[in-house]
Amino acid sequence: MKILVFSDSHGAYENINKAVEEHEANTNLIIHLGDGKDDMDYVSSFFPQIPCISLNGNRESYKDDSRIVDLEGIKALCMHGHCHGVKSSRIRAVYAALEKEASIVLYGHTHIQDNSSFITADGKKVRLFNPGSIGFGSSPSYGIINISNGHIVLRHNNL
Repeated sequence: MKILVFSDSHGAYENINKAVEEHEANTNLIIHLGDGKDDMDYVSSFFPQIPCISLNGNRESYKDDSRIVDLEGIKALCMHGHCHGVKSSRIRAVYAALEKEASIVLYGHTHIQDNSSFITADGKKVRLFNPGSIGFGSSPSYGIINISNGHIVLRHNNL
């Protein structure tokens, strides 16, 4: 399974379109983590064969729009992150994942790439992954998740 992960496009739908075109043939799912829900809705109309999950960010709503997504048996908590304070600390996002028994947090909001892990005192591990911003900066970025036989690889890709 191959998943493209976008966040914070802020109107740069052409960047999303370019990335999806590049990976269209073997992409099984697209996730947009907010602040560009309209961008993703527009782009997904050109790729109706690829399922898309599109969340609200703080640009769309200040309400929490996080949700659990099953990625071939791996639970991922998807969120924009503004309601979990990810700009100052990711700990609330980690505890939200633990509460929902998710092993991965996919989040945006900071515009900064992240691919790290948090291990609790009792040995529980939560992966944290932020694709960065597909819409801002000198090098817009997005995430690619590959899952095969229960093994997951999370990586960043720049346009």
